[in-house]
Amino acid sequence: MERITPIDLESARFPQVRNGYDQNAVDTMLKTAAAELESLLRVIQELRQQHETERRELELFRAKESTLADVLIMAQRAADDTRAVANKEAEMVTEQAKRQAEDIRRAAKDEIGEIERKIEQRMIDKRNFEARFRSLLNDYLRTLEDAPTLKIAERDAAAG
Repeated sequence: MERITPIDLESARFPQVRNGYDQNAVDTMLKTAAAELESLLRVIQELRQQHETERRELELFRAKESTLADVLIMAQRAADDTRAVANKEAEMVTEQAKRQAEDIRRAAKDEIGEIERKIEQRMIDKRNFEARFRSLLNDYLRTLEDAPTLKIAERDAAAG
């Protein structure tokens, strides 16, 4: 079916018949209908253009929404990755600190043990020194005690 245009209505001519409609009334009605049709066609065209413009804007907004969603997902993944790396680094630092603390504790314990052994050795050395020194002093004392007797005995023997 072919569409009727405003020009079709304006240029329409109908055969005249007897006892028909008033030609002027029909012409007026056709001109009014043509003007209304033309107005409606303009409105339809404007609405189509507006619809197309809004459709393009909607497509742009959907693309932006999609991009924003992608960016948000990437940001969330980056945040999760950063958090995971930070947690792993924190665990590593904590483990390293624990190992260092254990090493320091072990070294301090070893050093305390070494100092205790040295103190014990020094005490043994002191007792040995005291024992030798006493022995030496006793030897000197005996020598001193024996010495005057020898001199008196030598004097008596020389005098006699």
